[in-house]
Amino acid sequence: AVSTEGGPKEYCLRLLGDRESQVYLPDSLAIWLPYLTIHATMAKARYMHPEAPVTALPAETYAFAHFDYALSWSLVRVQGPQNFILDGTGGAMLALG
Repeated sequence: AVSTEGGPKEYCLRLLGDRESQVYLPDSLAIWLPYLTIHATMAKARYMHPEAPVTALPAETYAFAHFDYALSWSLVRVQGPQNFILDGTGGAMLALG
């Protein structure tokens, strides 16, 4: 979705435009797009490849793991990120010690 030209919003528009999406994408999920893009993508993957194991990990356990790391301050100085809270998965992530 992110690599789609136009980003997740365009991806969702294309997804909703696909006739098959009515089979695997309930209206209750479709109205929350593009906010729930990953959920729609997983529904499509499960529909297209029912034999493939598609699982989700609980956000409470894994979503904030990027906040629990030690920074390499020399790399931080080189990168010069503007915000370590919001940059947790961006510039500061590359500064792992």
